[in-house]
Amino acid sequence: MKKMPLQLLIVLSIVFLFQISAFSQTSYSLHTLITMANKLSETIKIAEEDVQIAVQDKKRALSVLVPSVTTYGAITKYKDDEEATPNATTIGIKLTQSFTLNGKELIAFDVTKKTIQSTQFSLESI
Repeated sequence: MKKMPLQLLIVLSIVFLFQISAFSQTSYSLHTLITMANKLSETIKIAEEDVQIAVQDKKRALSVLVPSVTTYGAITKYKDDEEATPNATTIGIKLTQSFTLNGKELIAFDVTKKTIQSTQFSLESI
């Protein structure tokens, strides 16, 4: 008979310990859970990265429209007065811009703008 109260005491203390740990769990509000889910959502992360890729594509398309500038220079001097060649100095700046006749650069730039808009809409729809 003495074993029964001891076993009952052990079982009750174990149940009591589990109940304490159950009450000590953190509770979250629905708004907090929704915010956490939105931050950690894989689909939202992928959509955000798609928007960033579209922005980089726009920058790449814009870089074709910007002219390139090249500077160059050369100086030749001889210290020896016996040389017959005169001193030569060449300095220059070259500005180049290339366009195709059908305007594919402008079309590509316009397409990238529309791509950014569509990826932003898909991000907002998620």
